[in-house]
Amino acid sequence: MTFLDDSRSPAPISHTYPINVIVRGQPCLVVGGGRVAEHKVRGLQYAEAQVTVVAPRATAGLATDGTVTWRKRTYRSSDVSGHRLVVTATGDTGIDTRVASDARRAGVLVNSADDPQNCDFILPAITRTGDLTVSVSTRSEARRVGEECRSRWSSYH
Repeated sequence: MTFLDDSRSPAPISHTYPINVIVRGQPCLVVGGGRVAEHKVRGLQYAEAQVTVVAPRATAGLATDGTVTWRKRTYRSSDVSGHRLVVTATGDTGIDTRVASDARRAGVLVNSADDPQNCDFILPAITRTGDLTVSVSTRSEARRVGEECRSRWSSYH
């Protein structure tokens, strides 16, 4: 395995406390409608969350998914209210930072895709085989190592 040079990381992530959150039936918000947002939505759907997406545009998969509530518009600060978790994946640092700030003010945990400074939790690399879920989490500078571990685990099953 090759380890990444951590000098590119904007700020080291402190040690985390690993948990698996039960979101079944809980309202979860995803801000953004692109490929990364769709990936986050699929993970929440697997966990049986009630997913709302806020984005002016969305991938074809999100736009036609009848189980997702799509608010076809730009993000509003009030959108975070009433949600268990918020995930932001707009690719726009300004919007993602605003969403993170709004969520924290509302007492809602937030994950901002590829932006560790605006994350209250980290989404690990995962693989599922039947009833077994294996997750690998690293500090942001070793992300590829986590992906490699997940990939290798997947190849065994």
